Amino acid sequence: MCNRHRYIPFPSGSGYNSRVNRIAVVACISCLVFVASAAAQGRPRKGDFEGVYSVGTTECVVSAVQMAFEVRWPGGAEPEYYIYDNAQSTDTRVVFASDPANHNGKETKFVFDSWNVTSGIFVASDGSKLPVRKIGYLPGNLP
Repeated sequence: MCNRHRYIPFPSGSGYNSRVNRIAVVACISCLVFVASAAAQGRPRKGDFEGVYSVGTTECVVSAVQMAFEVRWPGGAEPEYYIYDNAQSTDTRVVFASDPANHNGKETKFVFDSWNVTSGIFVASDGSKLPVRKIGYLPGNLP
């Protein structure tokens, strides 16, 4: 093998291989930034759904717990748990759905009309639909 085609391990001192390595590093960083920004736009951030919501004529409080969101209704009833539903969400709507096992096999869900999750509808297990509007933020989650 001639010296001209010999492998020079990364990192090299200077010259052509050093420029190629810098270009490769910049390309990798650019790719990571692109993927991170796409992921941020594709899913709501942790605190986006947290807050106080008006649902029809009542209110509920949503807070993050582990890998889900806990929804507490007035009257001290047991909390309900919702997760982000990637399959039902689109570019123009965001869906947080409950486990159908908790509602006699029927899903309940919050369907928001944009990624800012401030307004939309609540679909109850019986199919009824109520308007939803964010009316407050939890401490530490101000926009």
